[in-house]
Amino acid sequence: MIKYKFVNISEFEIEIKYFFQKHPFGRYLLDRNYATVGAIDLEWNKLLEYSRNSLIGLALNNNSQVIGLIGFHLSKWDTDVFQKKLAFLQYFLVQECGDLDFEREVASNLLEKFHDWTVEYKIQVVISKLDTQYFSPIYILQQNGYIIYETLTHQTIDASIVNVGLADEIVYRYASDTDIEDLKDIGSKNTYSKSHFYLDNSFPIEKVNLMYACWMDNAVKSSQKIIIIEEDKQIAGVFVYDVVDYKNTIDKKFAVWKSAFVNSNFRDKGIGLKLFKAAMQSCLSRGVDVIDSAVVDRNIGSQNLHNKLGFRLVNTQYTFHKWFNNN
Repeated sequence: MIKYKFVNISEFEIEIKYFFQKHPFGRYLLDRNYATVGAIDLEWNKLLEYSRNSLIGLALNNNSQVIGLIGFHLSKWDTDVFQKKLAFLQYFLVQECGDLDFEREVASNLLEKFHDWTVEYKIQVVISKLDTQYFSPIYILQQNGYIIYETLTHQTIDASIVNVGLADEIVYRYASDTDIEDLKDIGSKNTYSKSHFYLDNSFPIEKVNLMYACWMDNAVKSSQKIIIIEEDKQIAGVFVYDVVDYKNTIDKKFAVWKSAFVNSNFRDKGIGLKLFKAAMQSCLSRGVDVIDSAVVDRNIGSQNLHNKLGFRLVNTQYTFHKWFNNN
């Protein structure tokens, strides 16, 4: 008999780590360049931190082994921007056992627990990103009316093999508070037009534009690094990335690329490649071991730049949306 319950996950550390070993998912567990034990510890640490302000539900078999996991939270920031109660289904995992009917039953029951929560908290829209390789959770989401709006490709390159033509060094600078208004304008007008927010007609365009402007505003005020390339005394390109240190688990320091914007006035002038090279130069100057990036698969221009610079594919994810009539 399967038990489904929301838990304090610190009591299930051994069981969850074993589940991660049997059910590898995501950028770190799927990358064979990292030791399995370190990658599992990293994902455990991330889940433990996530659980501090979110709900985690487990599916447990008769031996108290974890065979499914679901995790979700209300996003106050997105809710404030869109004026809709927006939640993220952050984790939705079911261990593959070869019995599709059983896997779907576990996934369906976990999702039902989540949907009970959406009713209680009057959630109006849910966004989820799931690895494409696992069939049952994806199948159950689609059976319950979730729609795929994009596919993300997660790509990486080791800093030791980066070749960006450093002899032809790119001139760039870092953003300051005086750039905020210009950056908000660029963020709202020059974001990739086929992102999942723009493709979902239920999100008003003006609210999506506002979201990207607010996101850029927050980026300037955070510890994230914002690179600016200028042409003719104008901001021609903007690149945002973060640095995260995972030395204590997989012994690597990462640069995580967040977003790139090319001013529409400077399109088709090679600014994109210069921007990517400048980002690489900046990342290397900070002593990172690895550069990670997530790219929408239909963004061919960005895909081509990643290929040109030597990135390799690690995993892919679907982005789902579902709207609810919870009032």
